[in-house]
Amino acid sequence: QAGIDKEQASKSLEPLILGSVENVIKLSPSKALTGPLARGDIETIEKHLDSIEKSCPEYLVFYKSLALETLSIAKEEQLKNQEKINYLEKILGGNKNVKKSNC
Repeated sequence: QAGIDKEQASKSLEPLILGSVENVIKLSPSKALTGPLARGDIETIEKHLDSIEKSCPEYLVFYKSLALETLSIAKEEQLKNQEKINYLEKILGGNKNVKKSNC
């Protein structure tokens, strides 16, 4: 769908994936985390939720569950703004959908 075949896509993603794994090993998951949740980028998360709800609502619970888990990691090191944390937890369904992992 992106205009390249699977082999090309895999090859082009390889450096990104390896770099991410390397950062997790060298730093820690909470320090290596990037993306809108790590930044507390509410606008982007709201766009994600809106887009998923419109295009494939069956994935919304899955997205929210992963996002809540990611948010718990982001709070460890990067995201310290409590107002943003509270709002993100609210729009993602709070902690009622996901138990904190012990992994």
